[in-house]
Amino acid sequence: MDRTGHRSEKAVRTYKRPADSMLKDVSNILNPSYKQIKLEDPKPLTDTRAILTEQDYIENTENAFLNISKPDGKYRGLPSNSSFQNCVFNFVTKIGIHPDETDLKKQMSELPIPVIDLSRAKTDRTQLAKEVVHALENIGFLYIDNVKGIDFDKLFKICQWFFGLPIETKMDLTRKNFKSENHNLYRGYFPVVEGEPSRKEGFEFARDVPADDKTVSPNNWMYEKSVWPEENFTVAFKEFLQNMYEIVHETSQEILRLAALGLGIEEHAFEHLFSDKPCSTFRIMHYPPWEGTPPKNAIIEDGKVVTTPEHMDSDFLTLLHIFNYDGLEVLDMDGTWIAVPPRPNSLIMNIGVTFSRMMAGRFKATRHRVLDIGKDRFSVPFFLSPSFDSDIGVNFMSKFNSNGPEHVPEKFGPWLLHRIKHEIKYFEYRDLPEIED
Repeated sequence: MDRTGHRSEKAVRTYKRPADSMLKDVSNILNPSYKQIKLEDPKPLTDTRAILTEQDYIENTENAFLNISKPDGKYRGLPSNSSFQNCVFNFVTKIGIHPDETDLKKQMSELPIPVIDLSRAKTDRTQLAKEVVHALENIGFLYIDNVKGIDFDKLFKICQWFFGLPIETKMDLTRKNFKSENHNLYRGYFPVVEGEPSRKEGFEFARDVPADDKTVSPNNWMYEKSVWPEENFTVAFKEFLQNMYEIVHETSQEILRLAALGLGIEEHAFEHLFSDKPCSTFRIMHYPPWEGTPPKNAIIEDGKVVTTPEHMDSDFLTLLHIFNYDGLEVLDMDGTWIAVPPRPNSLIMNIGVTFSRMMAGRFKATRHRVLDIGKDRFSVPFFLSPSFDSDIGVNFMSKFNSNGPEHVPEKFGPWLLHRIKHEIKYFEYRDLPEIED
């Protein structure tokens, strides 16, 4: 390999035979003008939709292309920037075809789920803010890279530890509607409910309001005190998760600052909604595989089975980590379900109905679902929610633009309660009492 990073002429010739086979087998995907690439004369891939593969041998390429192209053979996009860079690197070094910088940027712009690298927030903040807004306006789902302070390996072990506890221990933490002698109504543990299409168990908590805070009604269960399991000396469950809450909360605020900057309004325009007693929820989840025949309401098109039916989140925004598990899918603007593949050490963000509604639909709350993958699956979502009394009324941008429709004030707490109890009718919230102001 020379100092430019390219293989020598001898190395290019060495890889000529498998490269010729690769190009022949995928000619229906490659741009016709590149079907007869001569490796002795490497060319840039400008203005082509050529699919690059990181597989070493031709027998593996078919599966790779099936995963990154639509049924009609058109380019669907690779799962991440890093994956695309790996493909380019391998294609260049193994075969000797040199994509130029223009083509590289073009292909990356076509990835279905945008990637927001928070490390750019200090050096390229204005451009990054524009990219955040563009992503929220078009798909509402994005990867968040370089979130500082998260130990993903320990987070996975925390999930395994809790869900490995005896069911009796977990049920001591469950909500009142699952165990009548318990007092917590809104958070804590929830078990798998047989017969429901949503096959998952979870544990959730919030940032507790100080006991001496007299501004919160004791009847407001959105601010109930979190419950915790007894710990042994092998895991600091509560301390670790509470620290995680603060990390992802601050991450969400940075994203909102970028969104505000990209919208051309004051950078801290959204932060006041969360500065005083946010109703946010941090959750760890376990999706056990279906045993036997799933209920009919869990079986969807083509015989696929869900562990979470399609829905839109009700909160402001969600930050999620899925470890190394597949199964998450989002509904594209053309009505196509797109897989959201795991991205190591990254979070997935999506917009909730609260935020989309505030923005009069400008930001997209995207429908998504989770498919059964035939084995245990874990994930960790953080649901950012404003404080109970925060104004989340429609036409928020009218506060900054006098030409738009009038802003209509509305409190978050009563709106959310009505949505989860009377509009969506989540089975786990059906017995929640009304909250009086």
